[in-house]
Amino acid sequence: MRATIGWLLLSRFLLSLATLLFVATAVFVITNLLPGDVAQELLG
Repeated sequence: MRATIGWLLLSRFLLSLATLLFVATAVFVITNLLPGDVAQELLG
């Protein structure tokens, strides 16, 4: 029973880590593909 819970926790942790990595990479790529510099636009 404890081994099952351990594997469940480990798989959930690895899945959440992979999801975080995917989302961070996607946001980085999309931000770099957009034209213009957001900080420069806000400063004027």
